[in-house]
Amino acid sequence: MAARIAKHLTNVANRGVKYTKVNGPTALKYFRAEMMPPSPAELPQFIREAGQAAGRVASLSVKNMTVYEALISTAVFVEVSMWFFLGEMIGKRSICGYQVPHTYAH
Repeated sequence: MAARIAKHLTNVANRGVKYTKVNGPTALKYFRAEMMPPSPAELPQFIREAGQAAGRVASLSVKNMTVYEALISTAVFVEVSMWFFLGEMIGKRSICGYQVPHTYAH
């Protein structure tokens, strides 16, 4: 029984190593591109695009979006929100609420 488990784990590990060797460079390339912080040269473009987005919302041109565009925008908003909430949970070291010292209790 132990020999079968060891053989299975070895097989899984070998497949993982093979997969990493084949797909690792591609994943690393995308990781480097996506996780790199913006350069100072990209900030004017960000400010311009943020202004355009605010203008679209203010002028209610979002009513002319297709369902697909609205779905993509919603998915991006949900993802950014979830990363924010995850960061809050990590920062406060709790899933809900902040740790309040007992001296603040009434």
